[in-house]
Order: sequence, then C-alpha cells, then structure tokens
Amino acid sequence: MKLSTEKLLLRTKQDNVWSLIWDAENTSEGKYKYSLADYLDAKKVYKEAEERLSEIHEEEYPVNLQNINYSNNA
Repeated sequence: MKLSTEKLLLRTKQDNVWSLIWDAENTSEGKYKYSLADYLDAKKVYKEAEERLSEIHEEEYPVNLQNINYSNNA
C-alpha cells in the first residue's frame, strides 16, 4: 500500500473515533453516553494510528535528512 493511502486511512480512523473521545472527555452527556470499553477502544485506535503516522513520517523523512544544515560556513 502506498504511504499516502495509508496515511489517509489512518487519519480517517482517527477522525472516526475523535468525536467519541472528545465527547466522553468534555461533555457531561458524553461521560454517560459511552461505555468505558468503547472509550478505551477509541483511545487505543487513535493512539495506534498516531504511532503508525509517526513511523510513516520517519520513513518519509529520515532523521539524517531532517537535520541538514545549509550553512555556507562549512
């Protein structure tokens, strides 16, 4: 799978669970609307997607290329 496609799928997963997470953490109705299991599952999905997005970023932009100094003082 292309990295761009994978990133899009991961961001979509995050978007799908974000409303549940936000609602459960920030509204009084949300605290009683969702079960603890649903909330924890949503947090897990969000975290796993975030970790994979970080891995993809490192694959696309390796550390040795991120810190290039373009100074003329060499």
